[in-house]
Amino acid sequence: MTCRADNPSGRFLALTGLLHKHSITNPMQRACILAAMLLPPPALSQETPESGAESQQIERISITGSHLRRRGADAPIPTTVLGADYIDKKGITSIGDMMIELPAINAGINGQNNNLNMGNAGLNLLNLRALGYTRTLVLVNGRRHVGSQAGNTAVDVSTLSPALIERVETITGGASAVYGADAVSGVVNFITKQQMDGLQLDGQIGAAEHGAAEDMSVSITAGSGFNQDKGQLLLHLNYAKNNGHLASDRDFSKTNLTFQDTDNDGVFEAYNDNVIRVQGPTGVTIGPVPGGLVAWTRDGNFTDPSGNPIFGFASQQGGIGLRTADYAQPRPATQRVIFNGRMDYALSPSMYSFFDAKYALTRAEIHGQPAYFASFGNFARPADIYIDNPYLHPDVVAYMQSQGLASLRVEKASEELGLIDFDNRRHVLQLVTCLEGDIGDDWNWSVAYQYGRSEGDEDGLDRDEARAQQAIDVIRDEQGVIRCRDQSNGCAPMNLFGRQTLSEDVIGFMMFRDTDKNTLTQKVFSARISGEAFTLPAGRLGLAAGLEYRQEHSEFSPSQAHQLGSTYRTNSGALLASRGEYDVKEAYIETLVPLLQDKPWANQLSLEAALRRSDYSLAGTSSAWKLGLSWEPVQDLKLRFNRSKSVRAANIAEMFQPQQPGFAFVEDPCHFENLTLGASPANRQANCLALGLSTDFQSEAETSVRTVLTSGSRDLTPETALTTTLGLVYTPSWLNNLTLSVDNWEINIADAIQAFSANNILNNCVDLSSVDNEFCRLVSRDAEGQISNISVKQINIANFNAAGLDLEAHYQWQWGDGQMALNVLATYLRNKDYYETPQAQVPLRQAGNLENPQWQGMAMLSYQTGAWNLSLHSRYVGSSQVDAAEQNPSYHRQIPSYLLHSMQLGYQFQSDLQLYLGINNLLDEEPPRRAEVYSGQGVAGSFYDTVGRFAYLGARYQF
Repeated sequence: MTCRADNPSGRFLALTGLLHKHSITNPMQRACILAAMLLPPPALSQETPESGAESQQIERISITGSHLRRRGADAPIPTTVLGADYIDKKGITSIGDMMIELPAINAGINGQNNNLNMGNAGLNLLNLRALGYTRTLVLVNGRRHVGSQAGNTAVDVSTLSPALIERVETITGGASAVYGADAVSGVVNFITKQQMDGLQLDGQIGAAEHGAAEDMSVSITAGSGFNQDKGQLLLHLNYAKNNGHLASDRDFSKTNLTFQDTDNDGVFEAYNDNVIRVQGPTGVTIGPVPGGLVAWTRDGNFTDPSGNPIFGFASQQGGIGLRTADYAQPRPATQRVIFNGRMDYALSPSMYSFFDAKYALTRAEIHGQPAYFASFGNFARPADIYIDNPYLHPDVVAYMQSQGLASLRVEKASEELGLIDFDNRRHVLQLVTCLEGDIGDDWNWSVAYQYGRSEGDEDGLDRDEARAQQAIDVIRDEQGVIRCRDQSNGCAPMNLFGRQTLSEDVIGFMMFRDTDKNTLTQKVFSARISGEAFTLPAGRLGLAAGLEYRQEHSEFSPSQAHQLGSTYRTNSGALLASRGEYDVKEAYIETLVPLLQDKPWANQLSLEAALRRSDYSLAGTSSAWKLGLSWEPVQDLKLRFNRSKSVRAANIAEMFQPQQPGFAFVEDPCHFENLTLGASPANRQANCLALGLSTDFQSEAETSVRTVLTSGSRDLTPETALTTTLGLVYTPSWLNNLTLSVDNWEINIADAIQAFSANNILNNCVDLSSVDNEFCRLVSRDAEGQISNISVKQINIANFNAAGLDLEAHYQWQWGDGQMALNVLATYLRNKDYYETPQAQVPLRQAGNLENPQWQGMAMLSYQTGAWNLSLHSRYVGSSQVDAAEQNPSYHRQIPSYLLHSMQLGYQFQSDLQLYLGINNLLDEEPPRRAEVYSGQGVAGSFYDTVGRFAYLGARYQF
């Protein structure tokens, strides 16, 4: 990637990414650039041809997916481009909200599914082709960017200001030969505005019809040349805020959603239920007594007027029970401050430099449910209440005496103690400096250094579990004073029964806030040379070569309480501090060979190839390559083919997670009652015998927990992916400004890095063809064959296969006194299969499930006449199934397709003032009836809008 996207004398180059010196004469190449400058539609594909043969002096360009500076935007790999015009018409305050609408991008981590893991609140991590955000490479101006999540390099795109983005380029499939590791499913490249003369002010406010979710954004951008235009300075500041919303803010998600067989037909369907059997209630406690589970009344009793226990559900929702919908937060409250600064300077007519700096502060606030006293889930610990507890209702004491009970186990959701919440703050600093020069007319060189640092603080409300147990163990002393049985640490007694306001002393005794910290740093040095080596009969041979050195470092520092595992949030296991780093040295070469030009059935034919060799400090060496062919048999038709090998090295979290012991109940597949189960009973029986276990072996795992050791692995090797794309582009000369394209893509990932549950490890060990496999090496048995421990770690073993079609259509035409533009993007996911092991014969089929709809599409129709501009947007998510793989036929239920419409109307005043008004979710469409969508706790929530009809008003002023 070159240092400059433009030079001081050519301000229009910031629009197109054009570079200086060299001309373009091919009509297809020229028209693509002219379309970007003169008639920017909301979304552009790579090719937009125009008839005409006259030569025009236009600068050379760089495109995503190549280090070559070429004489046109033609490339064998399909690229989708969203320009600044499209971004403006979306009326967004966070770029992540726009990116999730692209058909090629599936649910990653974003503002609508952060409730799945509250520590992720505020992050926006892109996930191309639903193959994982760690396999999607995000670039800024063609360069890597520091990550924002501890242990991996995934980039938080919410740290990019929408007002500063010139365009977004997305390429499908592997690009590791060009950019290195992580570009397995593709690359998303954000190109920012880099020059401006004057000042631009942007402001926008918005509100939802149904309340909550208000947002606003203001930004200022200023730029000017200096020292006779040898230098250029650009400054940008952005502030944005979104108030978020709760599930209870919307009618469709106020009630909890469960699956019930309401029709008695054997099929479970979504049902608005007032009883939920998962969470413990607030104000009502539940506890086992002789005869079953009882429901406690608000005054702390569990008996009716006759003194008989009130038997009921294990947990109640609504009425006197806990409403979990009251706490679900589909979208957290967020704030963001971003500062960008850039200075370009021409040191001489043939040498240039720039310095680029960015600082971003993001904050997200999200809460969950109350802390529980309970015997279910990973967090909860039950409360044992003794008969001498003075807060016990007299009827309860009488009942306990009649039953000979010295204590009762009580379960409760203690809303009075406060809601478990997170206040996440992330600081991101990114610095880039670059020196670039020309060697004659044909060659260009650059050297660059970049430094990135991300610091995150996860501050949250927590409960000291030892003190909580101490506070609920209450007695009345000889003086009649209610106090804790153990009065150490200034214990304040807690009344667990009924629903009342707790004193600050009680809350302060057990509840506290603590902070976990993470830090990531990235350092990159690169050197590159590119140009045209010599002339072939069909044109000039392009060549680029370079060296890169990259260092990644990550640290995670949990609070002392979390490291001890003594809190509510760490009941499932202590959080251990971790630290890791690696570096990689890389060399690459890339070439573009014109084979034929202006020949019968070969208006243009070119070959593109690249090779990259990488040497990782921990993962060893790897190679990535690509071969591409671009063939234009006639002027209206182009065929493109690309085949590539990409790699993804293990990230720091996968390698350096410290070993953490834990305990779990597991199913021993060699237990005599389990020998006829599993994927292959014959293999299981033979392999258990090979382990020395007889057919009547009785495993102690059936009655007691086993040790589970969870850790990373330094033995991981890079996973590899083979990607093939084949497509055609049709640009009819009989209809100007129409472009149609279709591309078939296939991505096959081998040796995918994957962690398996303890039960999966045990089953795969004996269900494969022999015990000589990776899974058996993770299981230790003692001399008697009993499981002593199971090592849960990342291993290279799984395979992913994904394939589909991308379709694009772009058309512009004159209509009356105005200009119409139609842009359509669509993706069909033909298959997405997951093979747990290389020997697996039947994959887990994921295409068509809720997280992987087979059809996705988006369209924008815009009309501009005079000062007025009207645009209509539509987004389509195809129907899907609860369980597309039919692993559970009882829940095999169709989710209907989803169509969302939005619009924006704008007016441009002669005074350089622009006003616009927009409405998102114009028809107030509700999302499908799925609990994970309503609550923000599932990745599928990214596809659907939970805000409802939303109006916004904005202004832009330039002077």
